[in-house]
Amino acid sequence: MRGRTVLLALSWTLALSSCSFGYELLGGESEGPDEEVTGFGIAEAGAATAVQGASGSGPSAGGSLGLGGMGRGGERALGGQGNESPEGVSVALLSAGMTHTCGLSREGKAYCWGDNANLALGGFVGSSSATPQPVLGVGRSAELVSLSAGSSSTCGLTSAGDVYCWGKNAGGQLGQGDTTDRAEPVRVPLLARALQVDLGYDTACAIDEFRALYCWGENAEGQVGQGDTPHAPAPSESPLEVPSAVGWQEVSTGNGHVCAIRLDGELHCWGRNTDAQLGQASPGQLRSPVRAGTDTDWAHVSAGQSQSCALKENHTLYCWGANDESQLGIDPPGMVSTPTQVGADADWLAVSLDALHGCGLRQPGTLHCWGRRQEGQLTLPYDAAPVALPLQVGAESDWTAVTVGRFHTCARRASAYQCTGENLDGRLGSGNMSRSYGFVPVLDY
Repeated sequence: MRGRTVLLALSWTLALSSCSFGYELLGGESEGPDEEVTGFGIAEAGAATAVQGASGSGPSAGGSLGLGGMGRGGERALGGQGNESPEGVSVALLSAGMTHTCGLSREGKAYCWGDNANLALGGFVGSSSATPQPVLGVGRSAELVSLSAGSSSTCGLTSAGDVYCWGKNAGGQLGQGDTTDRAEPVRVPLLARALQVDLGYDTACAIDEFRALYCWGENAEGQVGQGDTPHAPAPSESPLEVPSAVGWQEVSTGNGHVCAIRLDGELHCWGRNTDAQLGQASPGQLRSPVRAGTDTDWAHVSAGQSQSCALKENHTLYCWGANDESQLGIDPPGMVSTPTQVGADADWLAVSLDALHGCGLRQPGTLHCWGRRQEGQLTLPYDAAPVALPLQVGAESDWTAVTVGRFHTCARRASAYQCTGENLDGRLGSGNMSRSYGFVPVLDY
C-alpha cells in the first residue's frame, strides 16, 4: 500500500490528487483513448506520483494524492498535464463544493464561481458569479497547487505545503481560532508542511509531511476525531491532531463524517453514522476513528453526505451508507452497512461523491455516474427515477478529472473544465444561471 517502506507495484501508475469535496492526475500527458493510463499514486517514498483524484484527495507514500471538493470529493485526474507539485504534495486542480466551484489555471491561479455566501469566492464583491472570478491574496499569485471547496468556504494548498482557507467560518473551518468569515485566504497554523487538505461541509482535515492527521471546524458529530463527549456542540476553531498509532496517507471529509486511509492500508471512519456511512451497522456517533471492514489494501476514499466509497489497490470500487437515491451505484436501493463492491470491474481510477449522486473515472478515461439525475448532474434529461448502476457519460474516453458537488458535476477533458447540472447560483460557471443537462465549458486549463 502507498506509504509502506516496501511498496506494491501495480499495472498502472496513477498519481492521486478531493470532493468531496477534485483530483488531477500528475505525470504524462494523455495521448487519447488508446493510451493506457498508468498509476495509482504508488511510488517509492519521497518520489512524486502521477495521478490526482476526484472529489477528495490524499497523499501516497511521498507521492501525490489529491483532494477535491466535499468528499465528492474533489477532482481525480488521469494522465493529464498538471501543475508541477513538490514531492509528496497532493494536488486537486478542480473542486466542486455545495453551491460553488473552484479551479486552478495552468499557471496555478485560483478561480471560484457560483454562490458567494459568506465570501466563498475569495474576495469577489456580489452575491454570486456565473463566471470564474480570481481569488484575491495568495490565490492571485502562482502559489497554489491544490483546492478543496466546501459548503461556503474553500481551502488551498501551496507548493510550500502551507494551507490557506477563506469564506465561511461559523464552525471554525478556517482554522483561525475564531468564527469570523474571511474574504481573502488566511494561513492555517499547522506545525509542519502539509501534503493534503480536504474541506467537507464545515470541517477540514490535513495530513502533514510526518503523516500526522489534523482536523478542525464543525464537531457536532465528532468529525474532528477527538473521542470527546457525544453530541458536543462546540467546534474546534484550531487544528487538532487525530490520535493514531499509525500514520495517514489520505483523508476525505463529508457532511458530518470523515474517512481516512492509514499507511498500513486500513480504512478508518468517524463522525455521524445514521446511515452506516462509517461502515458500521449500528447507528449513532463514533467520535474517534473506527476501522471500516477488515481489508488492508485501500487506495483512495471519498466521503459524501451520508455515504462513502473507496477504491482498492486492484482498482475495484466499494461503497456503503445511504442508498435511497441509488447514490452508491448499487441495486437494489437500500442502506448498505459495510463496504460492498460496486459491480465486478477492476478498472476504476477515481471516485467522487456528494449528496445524492456519484461519479468515477475508469480505464482508459471514461466517465461514469449514478444516482439522482433530476438537475442534469448526470447529463441526462429530467427524470424522477435515479440511475441505479454506474452509467457511462457520453462516448469519450479522454476524461482526466471529475468532481461532484451538490446537484452538479464538473470534469476536465481537452484542456478545459466543464460542468453540468443545477445552476441557480452560477455554480456551473457557464456565464448564465440556467440549469444544464449537458457539459458546458467553464475555464481553460
